[in-house]
Amino acid sequence: MEFQARIDYLALTRLSDVGPVLMMRLLERFPDPSEIRHASLEQLKSVPGIGPRTSARIRGIHHEVNLSALEDEVLKLHTMGCGFVTLMDSSYPPLLRQIHDPPPVLYIKGEAATLNNLRMIGVVGSRKATQAGIAQAGRLTRELAAEGVTTVSGMALGVDTAAHWGSLNGGGPTVGVLATGLDVAYPRQNNTLKERTCAQGCMITEAPLGTKPNPRLFPPRNRIISGLCHGVIIVEAANRSGSLITARTAMEQNREVLAVPGPANDPRFSGVNNLLRYGAALVENTEDVLDAMSWKPLSNKVKPKKIRPKQPTQVHQFIEPSSVLDSEIKQTEKAPINTLKPLPSEGDAGKIIGELRGQSLPADTLARRCRLTVADLSRILLQLEMSGMVVRLPGNCYAIHSEHS
Repeated sequence: MEFQARIDYLALTRLSDVGPVLMMRLLERFPDPSEIRHASLEQLKSVPGIGPRTSARIRGIHHEVNLSALEDEVLKLHTMGCGFVTLMDSSYPPLLRQIHDPPPVLYIKGEAATLNNLRMIGVVGSRKATQAGIAQAGRLTRELAAEGVTTVSGMALGVDTAAHWGSLNGGGPTVGVLATGLDVAYPRQNNTLKERTCAQGCMITEAPLGTKPNPRLFPPRNRIISGLCHGVIIVEAANRSGSLITARTAMEQNREVLAVPGPANDPRFSGVNNLLRYGAALVENTEDVLDAMSWKPLSNKVKPKKIRPKQPTQVHQFIEPSSVLDSEIKQTEKAPINTLKPLPSEGDAGKIIGELRGQSLPADTLARRCRLTVADLSRILLQLEMSGMVVRLPGNCYAIHSEHS
């Protein structure tokens, strides 16, 4: 792709109306990004999901996006030793390309080839992990590195940090997926870890340079962690842990979900124990991971097990009829109606409720009708589930809670 076409491509990613799904539809209709910029309003409106407002914004993109500043940003990336790949590049991570809403652009620092490794596993968990959880994460990823497994995590404190260091200390590569720009030091405690990661692997983000930490950016980041991998291990998580969002996106992406068990009745481990209860693969050692992923041992440190036949993993096999992300949902279903919060009527949550009135709908249909990215939809649905307003049904469908219907 020519330089100007790459600039035009980046400009499109800066329009709030053009999310990952819409970007893929545009690229299917217009193989050259420069064609999108110069397309007529009627041509743009012929793309599913693009109405008059979005087509007008694309046509007037030079009024909203400073193309000269974008060129300067690309130059800055180069001087930082960074780069970026797009959906149009053959070097785009193949597993990530398969998900429903792949990031249109990935900014990369380090060895980009790491993203194409054959054995990729995500490891996530609590930021305020116990010493036992930190030790387990470090030991697992150190031993997995000897088996040719690349660890992917989110560079957060706690389990993520231990997972990255374990892989590095085992001589393997690791991938850090950020929710900030590559030039933002967050968390500051991990500056040394980031340097080592870029030397032995890479860091990636879909956020442009200068993007500061923001809570709304972490759920979309989590779907990249799971999307890059063949499976995700949850090491330590409570019922409301953000790590369970990664488990949820992994299930939706048909990735294997694995969990390290924790002590019974300890709320810090209730999330992972619930995952195990609903069908996640149990992990106590490296052999368990290799067995669950049907990967043959490469070192002589691991005794090969008989590979068990893999069963297809569906979301509803883990969560039926509602999400394990909040164990209080089932209690809420039994509560008197006057204890439930009123259904929202405004904003994106109101749109979702409006679409669900009198019917259940699949998540992808909701995303299309409400014009939301899958990441934004998942975040709002999670909040509605946790408030007892909607329930998840088999087949990744949603419905309004029976007490509200």
